[in-house]
This record gives sequence, C-alpha cells and structure tokens, in this order.
Amino acid sequence: MAENIEQKTIDIGSTDQIFFQIKGRYILTPVKSGVMIIDQSKAHQRILFEYYLSAIEYHTGIVQQELFPQIVELNPSDFVLLVGMVSELQCIGWDIRPNGSQTVAIHGSPASLSNQNFRQVLENLIQEMKNEEAELQESTKTKIARSMAIASAIKPGQQMNALEMQDMFDKLFA
Repeated sequence: MAENIEQKTIDIGSTDQIFFQIKGRYILTPVKSGVMIIDQSKAHQRILFEYYLSAIEYHTGIVQQELFPQIVELNPSDFVLLVGMVSELQCIGWDIRPNGSQTVAIHGSPASLSNQNFRQVLENLIQEMKNEEAELQESTKTKIARSMAIASAIKPGQQMNALEMQDMFDKLFA
C-alpha cells in the first residue's frame, strides 16, 4: 500500500499544505478536524460543471481555433443531437458547423480542454447526452454542462503534482 501513496508538499506563504495522492485517484490533505479525502475525478467534474454552466449562461467560452478543421462523421441520430445543441456548445467554446449529410466540421474547441483529445471529448459528450435523454426535468444547458464535465474531467489513475492538487483543492472550495 505504501508504494501507492505519494506525498507532495506545496509552500503557501507561511504555511505548508500537504497533499497525498493514493493510487492516482484520491487526494488526502490534513484539515483542522482530521483528514479530508477527495476523489480527484469527481472533484474535477464538479469544478468543470460549474465552469461550463457559467460559460453557457454568460457566453464566456473561449475557442481554440484549429488550423485545419477536423471532419467528423456521425450516425444520423448523433448528428441530429449534436446539431440541436450547437448554439449551447458555441457558448462554451466549440466551433462546430454542419458539413453535409451526417458530418460536422470542428473549426475550434474549448480552450479549457487544453491538451485533451477534443474529438474524443466530443464523442463522449454525445454519448453522455444520449444517456441523459431520459431526464426530462433538467434544462439542456444543465445536461450539456454535466456531459462536458464528465467527458473532459481527468480520469482516475492520473498522477497530479502538488500545484495541480492545490489548484483543484482551491477551486473546489472557492
């Protein structure tokens, strides 16, 4: 078990915040009442959900333009689903345009995705939206924000350095 725990310390002014990462999945940090355990994937999903919901609401998404648009072919139901939510996706930074029958051209992706495979994130987003179609009581904006958060969050097993853990901790409790 000890080989799966990594201690990482970060100096924050006059106090030191200590983080432990277990199996690349949980972040542990001491707090006044004991130890806090954070599921890093779920915490990141929550942070991203709030970010995407705000971006949709206030149209603040930043687009990272592609030098050459990526053409993605979709099945008919996925194409209809994606085209139906293009305006909301534009609010969070997607630049997706229909490009003929059942294909779309991706001219840009949200800058918040940084180094992620945006094509895979888009496919995961479509899958998540199909999984949530049964939940009619939620707004489309909430469904898109949730689906984007799930699709683009860090996955369990990803190693994080002390600064990344501190950043996640700060954003989670901001």
